[in-house]
Amino acid sequence: MSKDKRKKCKDCGHGKCRCKSGQRVQQNVDVSIGFPLVGVTGPTGPTGATGPTGVTGATGATGATGATGDTGVPGATGATGPTGATGDTGIVGFAFSEPVDVFVPSPGLLTVTNEEATITTLTITLSENAVVVLQGQIGWSAPSFLNLAAVSPNFVDLSVIWRIRRGVGGPIVWEGRESVSFESGEDDRFLTSVLGIDSTPGLGSITYVLTAQVDPELSPGLTFEINGPVIFIATAYPV
Repeated sequence: MSKDKRKKCKDCGHGKCRCKSGQRVQQNVDVSIGFPLVGVTGPTGPTGATGPTGVTGATGATGATGATGDTGVPGATGATGPTGATGDTGIVGFAFSEPVDVFVPSPGLLTVTNEEATITTLTITLSENAVVVLQGQIGWSAPSFLNLAAVSPNFVDLSVIWRIRRGVGGPIVWEGRESVSFESGEDDRFLTSVLGIDSTPGLGSITYVLTAQVDPELSPGLTFEINGPVIFIATAYPV
């Protein structure tokens, strides 16, 4: 066997291994690893046509209702709007009264003397402070006076006092006076208008009395007849 063909140590490369002596031979070994070349990615082809939509599946069961949440804090109250215009004042009460037989012929329903006599009354109910307007008309005649005056031309005039009282015998709300003298051909029927205002009537049910009287000083002993029509109305206006 030649010297060159002797078996050498695979680790140190010597014919006689020197690995035990701590010597190692560094070998340079070129290693080539082959990888396939990656080509450039080609352009993306066109998107294919969209296939038909599949059948819609059945709707799932409705889930249970969730618990109700806590009530939120109430918001602040809005500002109060402006007050509307005040409406027209309404009528608090209305009353009407008249004697039953107001159209009977003379001497008529009521003969009035020198004593104050009640012609008629009415009652009005007030639920708030008000001013009460009282108005009416009285039909009357004085045939006996005219007959006496025709006999005695110097006969005194017939002087009549009309009054509205609050309550029977109560305070006088209105008073009017009227005189009649004899004149040839004068009609013996008269119609007197009354108008009074009670500014402090109070509350609740209030009765007003319409009265008549022959003035005992100016026309003593004379009389006349109330024979209608008689109208007496009270209207209240709140204040």
